[in-house]
Amino acid sequence: MTHNNIADIIRVFRAKHRLTAKYVAEKMGLSPAYLSMIEKGKKGVSRDRLNPLIEMFKEYNEPTDELMLAYYAEAKLYRAATLPVVLRRVIFRLVESNLTDDQLRDLERQIIEVTDAK
Repeated sequence: MTHNNIADIIRVFRAKHRLTAKYVAEKMGLSPAYLSMIEKGKKGVSRDRLNPLIEMFKEYNEPTDELMLAYYAEAKLYRAATLPVVLRRVIFRLVESNLTDDQLRDLERQIIEVTDAK
């Protein structure tokens, strides 16, 4: 894929797999209207809606790294562009585990401290 925002990633994913907005919205626990706003860039994806989206990508054998990178870049939970690829991959794997938002933010803070110290 190679898109840098969640709206494009979801739209391309749906088109590629010929999925209806209703189907994807139901899987994410949203209304089709809300999903439409996400795809137009008018609304963001919350952390609790990200997990079902990740699972759907896995069901269709799609990589999740780009999706998660876009989520965190948009959520500004960490400065994704400044992190080395290896650290991003570690973070992605941790995100796939069931860490809480507070744990992820604490991890992000620690990683930024380490990378800024260099």
